[in-house]
Amino acid sequence: MTEPHEPHLDLDTCTDLLKALAHPVRLRMVLALEGGERCACELADLSPCDRTTSSKHLAVLREAGIVEDRREGTRILYSLKLSCVLSMLRCVNRFADPASDPGGCACSLPKEEPQRRKES
Repeated sequence: MTEPHEPHLDLDTCTDLLKALAHPVRLRMVLALEGGERCACELADLSPCDRTTSSKHLAVLREAGIVEDRREGTRILYSLKLSCVLSMLRCVNRFADPASDPGGCACSLPKEEPQRRKES
């Protein structure tokens, strides 16, 4: 069996990125950053986790290259470094539920129709 070949696609990097996004708290944080830079404390308030756990979630996103941070006095401010991830999330959401975001996705993956079983 031959594998599909994409010369410019680093599967390890893709896997790391998708793993970093594979938690509802981290997704919520990424979506909150769509509006611009936010303080770590604001992002922590969006999740049911304590500040330490929220900080660990932000570290996962930072290590994956999805967000970046900077210090301003005693505050740590986060912003999206990989803003195209928002388009990917919208595309996934639209694929799962086309009515949720009409026109919001550039992809046009057809949903496969279920095959009927042949009756004997």
